Formats: sequence, structure tokens, C-alpha cells
Amino acid sequence: MMFPKGGWESDENMEDAALRETIEEAGVVGKIGKILGKWRYLSKRESIVHEGYMFPLLVSEELDLWPEKNLRNRQWVCRNEIILAKFML
Repeated sequence: MMFPKGGWESDENMEDAALRETIEEAGVVGKIGKILGKWRYLSKRESIVHEGYMFPLLVSEELDLWPEKNLRNRQWVCRNEIILAKFML
């Protein structure tokens, strides 16, 4: 299980970057809510610690085509599945 993620461009804030990443990686458009939390993780490619932020998204549209459609499978899951997956990693 994976959630859209990525860095932000120099002309973006975190919220704008999160909205862009959801379109690019999941093909969904919506309204972003207030930050749910943040965590730190070690980059797989570099020995650098990054911070991740999670936002809720009220989805208003699912796109038929999006930039990474051929690389990803979009699947809706309930909150309990997310919690369970976290403990099974």
C-alpha cells in the first residue's frame, strides 16, 4: 500500500504539492484539509532524513487518465485497512 507523496517545487507550498502529487500519482482531484500529522524517514537512495506530511483529501473527481496511470493501480481502502497495513509492514 502506498500513498501519493513527493517533494514540492520552488513555486509551491506543501498543500499545493500534495494536490499536484495526488493528480500525478493517483489521478484524483479534490479539496485538501488540515495536516493530519508528520513523520521522518530515511531516503532509500541517499542517507538523508526527510519529513513526510499527511493531509486528508475530499475527492471531487477521479480522472480516467493521469500522468502515472501506467505505473500505479488506484484502489480505495477503508481506514481500518490502512491501520492494519501499518502494523503489518
